[in-house]
Amino acid sequence: MATETFKKVINDNNYNVQQMTPDKALPLKFELVAMFGAALKELLGVQGKSEEEQAVAFASVIQKVMTENSPQEVYSIIKKVVLTVNINEKRMDEKIYNETFTGSHTELYKVFAWVIMENFKDFLAEIGLNLNTL
Repeated sequence: MATETFKKVINDNNYNVQQMTPDKALPLKFELVAMFGAALKELLGVQGKSEEEQAVAFASVIQKVMTENSPQEVYSIIKKVVLTVNINEKRMDEKIYNETFTGSHTELYKVFAWVIMENFKDFLAEIGLNLNTL
């Protein structure tokens, strides 16, 4: 089966990401489950809601995750995931990452959640997250 390319506009930026192959997706899934657990469901559950509702939920999730993991661990996994995307037809690299997300952490979290949601739809559905409502 060929991998898919997923596309999304977030804050006027055009993002796309190639579906992860099993050798990348499975280790990442194990890391995410260990780190985010139930908080991941809450994070993804705010998609499509108002900006204010999303901001409150993002803050709540980050607080939960940060109390259970080191800041370095959390930052490392978010950055690893976000660096897999293209933005406005350019490969996300360190420079573009810093230019794009300086002062726009909410966009960073949205991109992270979107990549996770696209790559793990089947797993998320199995744990009871209804992606049709997002």
